[in-house]
Amino acid sequence: MKKPISLFVFLAVILLTSLACSLPFAQKDGGASTSSSESNISPIQCCADVSDDGECLGEGSRFPAGTGTVWAFFTYQGMQDGQPWSLVWEQDGDLYQREDLTWEDGEEGWLAYSLEEPNLSGTFDLTILLNGEAVQSASFSVDESEAAPETAPPAGQGGAPTFGPITIASDVSDNNFPIGITSVFPAGTQAVYAVFPYANMSAGMDYTVEWVVNDLTVSREDNAWESQTNGMYYCSLYDDEPLPEGDYILLLYINQEVQQYAKFTVQGEAAPEPPPQPGIPDRPATPEEVVDAQALPYFYEIFNADLPVLHEIVAINLQYWTEVIVTDDNPCGEDAIACFYKENCDVREGGKVYMTSSAMNDPSAEVTATLVHELTHGMQFYLGMPCGCTVEKEYYAMISEVDYLLYSGNEDYAYDHYGRAWDDSGAVRPDIIWDVVKAAYGDHCPDY
Repeated sequence: MKKPISLFVFLAVILLTSLACSLPFAQKDGGASTSSSESNISPIQCCADVSDDGECLGEGSRFPAGTGTVWAFFTYQGMQDGQPWSLVWEQDGDLYQREDLTWEDGEEGWLAYSLEEPNLSGTFDLTILLNGEAVQSASFSVDESEAAPETAPPAGQGGAPTFGPITIASDVSDNNFPIGITSVFPAGTQAVYAVFPYANMSAGMDYTVEWVVNDLTVSREDNAWESQTNGMYYCSLYDDEPLPEGDYILLLYINQEVQQYAKFTVQGEAAPEPPPQPGIPDRPATPEEVVDAQALPYFYEIFNADLPVLHEIVAINLQYWTEVIVTDDNPCGEDAIACFYKENCDVREGGKVYMTSSAMNDPSAEVTATLVHELTHGMQFYLGMPCGCTVEKEYYAMISEVDYLLYSGNEDYAYDHYGRAWDDSGAVRPDIIWDVVKAAYGDHCPDY
């Protein structure tokens, strides 16, 4: 069970520290009785999450950029209700937050307190005071989001090994493109896939994949890295029988340190219908309703393709009523022949793909590939990826573009524009695509 600290205490903390942080929550087991007369608080564990049964999930001292919550977990015995105690948080050596409390959780049990912000960063120290004296302390760090350097180093050279954000999906293509992206799966689901970028990995490096279902670890595999240095990777959880109903967590580790985690749910039989999107009809659009007549032939090349990646891209854009507009007056910039455009990043529907009239005179393969690229950005927007340019988003857009060109028999065009980024079987090499995108966009776009 999670409970907020009192609003009065929280406001006092903000005034004291001059930091507008989000409301911390405590989770507890309710306490138990013991005859011990000596107060004792265990060493503090820093966790990605804490189960309802008091298990620290994803313990570590370093958490990846973009982490929004870190839990501090500890057990206790011999405590007495009414004892004064305090939690003192520091960030990079400065006071971040102090809570002066009165003990009310019984003699024996466990507690977990969290720091929650949209993007934590820096080094945090927590000290527990009991009757005014420090009895335990712990420290963890959250990597800062990488700002794009003025000149990006070549991909794969230097830098710590890392996994990027996890995308949860119902399937994955041969080129590691997630299909059926969602965080809620229906009853009867037998497989779930997790796709994520990686960088600066090396052969033999230790990494771990842990799946947690309803607070219990059902699978934990320690492996030696066998893929390339940079690129995209996926792992999966599957069974011959339907996966059990409940809440799931996937944790990824490198050298036993948590790098990323993602949460999703498998629903029971009576799964509720998703709510309709505000501002658009409660049904998918038809191509004729949203696509300019000049662009319809190219759109139908994608719409009719027998390729799951392209089906996914088209279906999501029609679901959210993306307009494809052919015009000479577009907001993409004078050098851009097309772009996906949305004025308000907070309203995740009704975007627009602008294409210049002059682009309609280009070869069909080039126009269609460009449309695939921009519709992929639309799909990313609707499914919650951050606004703005990232190497990861451009990677997915280029993967889908190359997939279309190879599927449609335009290998020569793809080779002329992107180089040989596939093997003799036709499978795209994710590491080569990642390096190409990193070289093109890494000087002005963060990786994730």
